[in-house]
Amino acid sequence: SLYLCGVKMVGNRSNGAGAAIWFDGSDRNSILKIKNSSMRNNKGNGENDGYPGIRFYGTISIEASSVE
Repeated sequence: SLYLCGVKMVGNRSNGAGAAIWFDGSDRNSILKIKNSSMRNNKGNGENDGYPGIRFYGTISIEASSVE
């Protein structure tokens, strides 16, 4: 699992997926948890719908954060 708290990621670029975060919870039981964080203007290809800049396999939890 990956837990991010108080993180700011802005303006990252990628030719592939996951300009800000690439998370592979390969057993599909892993959790990507983002709390009290800001992620803006991270552009890549193949992100998960509704999560710009983020590509994940597993479960995602976002609390008190902005992902745009």
